[in-house]
Amino acid sequence: MLDQLWNSWGATAIGPLHVKAGIPNQDSWMARRYKWGNVVVVSDGLGSKAHSDHGSKAACLAVFDAAKSYQSNPEASIIDVLRLIHANWLVKIAPFAPSDCSATCLFSVQIEGRITLGRLGDGMIAAFGETEKNAPYPQR
Repeated sequence: MLDQLWNSWGATAIGPLHVKAGIPNQDSWMARRYKWGNVVVVSDGLGSKAHSDHGSKAACLAVFDAAKSYQSNPEASIIDVLRLIHANWLVKIAPFAPSDCSATCLFSVQIEGRITLGRLGDGMIAAFGETEKNAPYPQR
């Protein structure tokens, strides 16, 4: 897995009701490859909130910032990583109120041979791929 490159793709589509009402697309997704690993994030902005488009973009960026810290200390508690994502998000949505920027967040962080999947809010996330037949799996 260390020598394999991750491939990722994504798309978001604005719903017809939002088009009719002139409401922007409120979903975001981003993927980045770093020297130390890969990060993929999907965020679904809550359509009933005034700035959920801003909130979903901020959620993606907040995960990238937290992943950079996490890669320096991969033994950190995932609970602490989630708290860091939330704190980063709060800074990035300023000056808007969190209640106006609500968004879900699903992410995958790959650091060396370890993959961490996370979820803030609702949704599902999975990772799949091919491995060597007898490749050892890192214990966590």
